[in-house]
Amino acid sequence: MSLFSNTNMSHVFTYNSNKLFIGNIRSPTINMRAVLSVIETPISSNTNHFHKQIPATDEVEFKLNRYFDEGADFIHNHLKYGNVLVHCYAGISRSASLVVAYLIKYHNYTTLTAIKFLQKSRPIIEPNDGFIAQLKEYENRGKTVRSYLTKESKQEKQDEIKPYHRPVKSFLSSRMKTLF
Repeated sequence: MSLFSNTNMSHVFTYNSNKLFIGNIRSPTINMRAVLSVIETPISSNTNHFHKQIPATDEVEFKLNRYFDEGADFIHNHLKYGNVLVHCYAGISRSASLVVAYLIKYHNYTTLTAIKFLQKSRPIIEPNDGFIAQLKEYENRGKTVRSYLTKESKQEKQDEIKPYHRPVKSFLSSRMKTLF
């Protein structure tokens, strides 16, 4: 079976009626606002859409995690305004990993839940073991940051709730002195 038969491109997520697709190198880019290419070799880009390339190989030891935020932000920023295609050579591991990172960062998915969710639309998705380990670390780091920010936010709200009350008697006596 060819990697390209019946697996060209799959609609995997919708945000405000805009669609996120995962595909392979042969996926059409018509009607795409943006294309994220997760592939090691430079490819020519159609000028009818925004394009970003992440030079990644599909190897267990490749540190794809250094691109998780960059890729997730690119997807998020463009999906607000139109359709986005994320592709690698076969549309199985690298592109799926970047979409999983997006779902973790912006929609609070866990790594495994995101993979299972994507596999419903694109059954061939299977990030390599190294990418899965990196995604789990990314997920845990995000939980730690969100937990910290939630605690900070709660403390700020408590600080806002505590208004400063000057004793009324003291306030009135100081006002009276200035009047007389």
